[in-house]
Amino acid sequence: MRTDLGQYADPEEALASDQTNRQMSDVVHRALVGLDHRERYIVDNRLMVSRHDQLSVAEIGRRFSVSRERVCQLEARAKDKLRVRITGIAQQTKVDWLDGELSLSERRSRDDS
Repeated sequence: MRTDLGQYADPEEALASDQTNRQMSDVVHRALVGLDHRERYIVDNRLMVSRHDQLSVAEIGRRFSVSRERVCQLEARAKDKLRVRITGIAQQTKVDWLDGELSLSERRSRDDS
């Protein structure tokens, strides 16, 4: 349960949320390592920035001297690679947020077993 100020009312819930955020960040960073330099540039400048800072496919195409269509292909390939890698890493590390985050009560009952 969150308060109006955006703070967690339950310290255990806050801790669980913080741990989940750290896990997700770690998994994403590990998955990004496997991308080539063009894919990483596209992900960094199209998917991991605000809409305001996002580069267009034409801008990226000029940067790499490729067509807009090729940029779209590279972006799609990067997304596919990330999807596969994030799923694999998450399954290896047994994170529970991949298929939808468990509620705190489910975590407690699982931890108590």
